[in-house]
Amino acid sequence: MKVLVVDDNKKILELFSEYFDLSGIEGIFAENGNNLNEIISVKNPDQIILDMAMPKFDGFHALSEIKKSNFDFSNVVVLTAAELSETEKQKVLDYGVGNYLEKPIDLSVLKEIFSQNQKVAET
Repeated sequence: MKVLVVDDNKKILELFSEYFDLSGIEGIFAENGNNLNEIISVKNPDQIILDMAMPKFDGFHALSEIKKSNFDFSNVVVLTAAELSETEKQKVLDYGVGNYLEKPIDLSVLKEIFSQNQKVAET
C-alpha cells in the first residue's frame, strides 16, 4: 500500500515515516499541497492523509486540487488539530472525504481505516 501524507509539520511527517516503515507501508511525503496532481499521477497513492491547516496552501485548496486528479475521495483521510466548524465539516463531506481525524491521531484507528479501504478496493 502507498500512502501520501501532506502536512507542513516535519515532525508529523517523520512520525508517519517511522510508523509506515514498521507497518510495511510505502510512504510518500509532501510538506504542502503544491504539485499534488503531479505527485498523485506519478506516485499513484492508494490513500491520502491531508492536514487541513497548512500555510499558503490550506487543506481546502488541496482538496480542490485532489478533485482535479479524479482521486477517489473515499480514500482521503483529513487531519485537523482543531475541531472544524459545521460549515467546514460540511464542505469536507461535500468532497466525499472518507474519514476525518483530529490530532493527535490514534494509529490503531488509522490502521483500521486503511484496512477497511483496502478491503473495499479488493472487492
